[in-house]
Amino acid sequence: MARFSIIIPLLGSSLQFEETLASVLLYRPEQSQVIVVHQGVYQDPYDLAKEVDFVQLGNEVSAQPNLIEMFNEGVRNARGKWIGFVRPGVRLSENWDDSIEHAFEDPEIATVSPVLVRGDRPETIVSIGVSKGYGYTRKQIAGGRRVGEANRWQTNLVGPTNWAAFYRRSVLNALGDCDPQLDSVYFDLDLGLSIESIKLDVALAADCKMFLDDFESFENESARCHGCSAQRGFNRFEVDEVQASSLAARSFRWSLLAGVASLLWRPAGLLHALGRLKAGRFSQTDRVHRELLVILGKQKERIIAPGLHRHVLVNQKSQIRSDKRAA
Repeated sequence: MARFSIIIPLLGSSLQFEETLASVLLYRPEQSQVIVVHQGVYQDPYDLAKEVDFVQLGNEVSAQPNLIEMFNEGVRNARGKWIGFVRPGVRLSENWDDSIEHAFEDPEIATVSPVLVRGDRPETIVSIGVSKGYGYTRKQIAGGRRVGEANRWQTNLVGPTNWAAFYRRSVLNALGDCDPQLDSVYFDLDLGLSIESIKLDVALAADCKMFLDDFESFENESARCHGCSAQRGFNRFEVDEVQASSLAARSFRWSLLAGVASLLWRPAGLLHALGRLKAGRFSQTDRVHRELLVILGKQKERIIAPGLHRHVLVNQKSQIRSDKRAA
């Protein structure tokens, strides 16, 4: 078994992708697998097929690749004990794996977040990960702070940002595919909340810096509306259905009022609130996900033990896939 499987989705500019891939290949640890997920358009101009596993996503090229589907396809092809997801625009540095691997020595740690810093200002944090805001909104943590302050801001850390993230493969296998119908910006928080729900932990690798060169894309994505996914969070992660319904209703009213109040200077706020109206169509899928998490929480020792395979809870996962198709 490989130690790390590092997944790179082929997104953005070719220059950013090539710089990210080059840094991964240059600084990859021994016994590591590198996976590039693409849509059949990459021609491998540098003849890297012996070093990189090129995985094609589907048989058709779409105008807008789905980031979640690319993550899922990469995980399906991963052989490593730990899985990294690194997006184009991010560069790795030498010995990045030391603190990541050290954090995973604790079997209760299911995911590890590096410190993402600006490529042009490496002492400035872009994010140490994501947290849950009011109404299950997604928040980046410690943006603009100094690198030396990283540990002070990890209290609310739920999981790593999807620009640079590491997961224990056995945990991802137990959870199954991330729901591709979530807003693509949201799946990192959804994964973090799922891991938290099964009583496993996240760690911050404060000594592991990764460099983000595409800061503009990061900022634009962080501001993207994700009201539907946030509203779905109540059904996915609140065990008490009555309380979840009440909280969801209050959250929608508050979000709508805030969106209307800020309409003149932040029209996206209203779009975010209106997006919450669409969450109901996924209620059955989200309820099944919540039930799966309850079961996995009771089987935590099996999840973190060596040798756990994808056959765990096959019936539950099959039901989730059926519900997603029906939705």
